[in-house]
Amino acid sequence: MKGTMGKRYSGVREIAKGIYEINFQIDGVRTQARREASSEKEAYLIRCEEMSSFKKKHTSVADEVKDRPYAEFRKGYRKIREKLKAQNRPHKTILHYKKTYWWLFYEYRKKKFPSVKNFSQLTPIFFEEAENYFVNVLGLKWRAEKTYIDTITKKLFNLGYVSEDIIKKLKEMGKPPQTQKDYPNIDERKLEAMFEFIKKDRPDYYRALYFIKKTGRRIEETTLYRRDDLIWDDKRLTPLWINVRPSTMKVKDKRLPLNELLGLESIIIDACRNGQFKAEPYLFLNRKGRHLQQSKARDYLKAMSKDYLGVEITPHFFRHRFMTLCATNSVSMRDAMAIAGISDTETAMRYYQHTTPQGRQKALEIS
Repeated sequence: MKGTMGKRYSGVREIAKGIYEINFQIDGVRTQARREASSEKEAYLIRCEEMSSFKKKHTSVADEVKDRPYAEFRKGYRKIREKLKAQNRPHKTILHYKKTYWWLFYEYRKKKFPSVKNFSQLTPIFFEEAENYFVNVLGLKWRAEKTYIDTITKKLFNLGYVSEDIIKKLKEMGKPPQTQKDYPNIDERKLEAMFEFIKKDRPDYYRALYFIKKTGRRIEETTLYRRDDLIWDDKRLTPLWINVRPSTMKVKDKRLPLNELLGLESIIIDACRNGQFKAEPYLFLNRKGRHLQQSKARDYLKAMSKDYLGVEITPHFFRHRFMTLCATNSVSMRDAMAIAGISDTETAMRYYQHTTPQGRQKALEIS
């Protein structure tokens, strides 16, 4: 809403010389009054004073007493957030923890367990019903949420807020099996043609996406590589391998270097040249010379693939493609794991157990 002068409406309007109409709404209560003022600025200050007075007047002691029991939940979240920041967790991860925490102890608790006022009143049934509510009422997937809830409760247990019985119950509940996603079967010629277009359209995205396509590494990891992670051949001036830091990995306690860079030398050298005189230390930068954001690259690929291939894919498609190609071409699973940065054999086996028309045809030819 705008006033007569075309400015944004600030809740103050002059209706006669020296007379201003003041409007504001707090907690659903609308207030309108007329006040004398020498200018619009003075009228706006009067409005601010009256709003402050209104808030003080209508914030009763009963409301403060009513809100006091939930202070423990707020305190618990603050401590968890401090720990996550101390661990240098990504901002995106901290936001997910926040979302899960507030859903569990505010939205869900108020709807299903309003009598629970603090952590000491939590019981195992509280978490059992949370799964039923999340899956059956909200219709959402529980697997990822369960992971965050497990971590939150463990941190709360270490802080002395929840009992060991709850930790045991959550462990008994387990985690739902991972649903195997169906990936599209895309013609290699179309894929190559799309990458040629990306190379011309957005060379900054091309470098990172081509790297992921060739190695099967995660985009979350790839965008965190730094130029000083590269090990060079001083004589030939070519990159030999990447000393992947544990802090970039999903599994933080393991170092999974990329020891082979065959076919990636030109991409890496080009990326280094692009960032040579930039302040950012990262290997892959955007066209403005700043750190390449994984979300931007992911969104670009999704839009590009939908227009160019007729199907929407994400960078994780190339991880699946890499491992499946290795399996169907009888590449050692250990070698494939080393290049893709997979430490869990069970995870790799899920890729190697996929069946493809080419693989089934090869099996029939052999037999």
